Amino acid sequence: MNDQVKCPHCGNSFSLPDVLTHQLEEQMSKKYSRENEELREKLNNKDKEIVEQKRILWQKALVIAEEKIKDKTSVETLALKEQIESQRKKINEAQKIELELRRERIKLEQKEKELDLIAQRKIDEERKSISENAYKKAQDENRFKELGMNKQIEDMRKQIEELKRKSDQGSQQLQGEIPELFLENILKTEFPMDEIKPVPKGILGADVLQIVKNKFSKSCGIIIWESKRTKVWQEGWVAKLKEDQREAKAEVAIIISQVLPKDFKHYGQKNGVLIGSFEFIIGLASLVRMKLIELATVKSSLIGKQEKKEYLWNYLQSTEFKHRLEAIDEAIDLRKKILEQEKKWFKNKWATEEKAIELLSDSLMGIGGDLKGIMGKSLPEIKGFDMLPAGNKEKNEQLF
Repeated sequence: MNDQVKCPHCGNSFSLPDVLTHQLEEQMSKKYSRENEELREKLNNKDKEIVEQKRILWQKALVIAEEKIKDKTSVETLALKEQIESQRKKINEAQKIELELRRERIKLEQKEKELDLIAQRKIDEERKSISENAYKKAQDENRFKELGMNKQIEDMRKQIEELKRKSDQGSQQLQGEIPELFLENILKTEFPMDEIKPVPKGILGADVLQIVKNKFSKSCGIIIWESKRTKVWQEGWVAKLKEDQREAKAEVAIIISQVLPKDFKHYGQKNGVLIGSFEFIIGLASLVRMKLIELATVKSSLIGKQEKKEYLWNYLQSTEFKHRLEAIDEAIDLRKKILEQEKKWFKNKWATEEKAIELLSDSLMGIGGDLKGIMGKSLPEIKGFDMLPAGNKEKNEQLF
């Protein structure tokens, strides 16, 4: 069957079912488009009607709400005015009470100042009286002391005249002791850690023994000194000091002389004895001390462990160690006594301050109770007037 159709315009051939289908589709499409337009127009009109109805309803609701608000506002405004007026009256009353309290507080402060002033005046008067009495007593004591001093001055004047008389006569022994005292004072001043002691009379011919000690107060050696203030050098001094050195078991012997041997300019050594002028006392002593301490340190390092234990044991059993422990124990006891005294003083002070704080707190609570009874709940919150802890406040208010 031939179902082809030829277009008279373009000359193209089409299938007949396709032509019919295409025409049917165009017709249905136009029909549905028209119906959609009509439906869309109806929907738009419906939406406009709904919007208009909503607008009308909203206007009516606004009118009704405005009328209700006006009625309600007038009643609430009146109640609010009354409440404000009542609150204003309560505030005025509270301000009056606060003003009275402030006035009372000012009166109390003025009274306290007046009492303090009176007490201070009394203290000043008593202090003045005590000062005058002490001054009179001191004058009397000074008068007696002055008489005693005059008597002492007269006695000292007589003693000075007697000493001057003896000094004018001259003493050969005193002239020999002057260099010895000079040497001893210099060594004690420059070397306070060392033990400086004069040689006992009649035992040795030397003047001073210097026991050298290190920073641990340990003896490191002995220096024997002899001083001479003569116009002529004598060779026998060296041999005599050597004998004294052996007898004193001293490591070093030094002669300090105003006159030196001919071949010496300032200091030198002769037969194992150091010789120097008075200007080189400190220099010679410092040099010899340093060498003795170094030598003692070397010797100490060579001592065996057993010997060191013995030294330590001897030190622990020594009187020096005992005295040191006793001094530490006495210092601890003294500090304990001072601490106990300070504890007692602070306890008394704390008890006095605690009592004063309790009195102030009771007075403050009394004022708070009075105000609470007068004003009730209208009393504003004032710091320090809370009569109950924060956790029990609501429970207390519910009871009333």
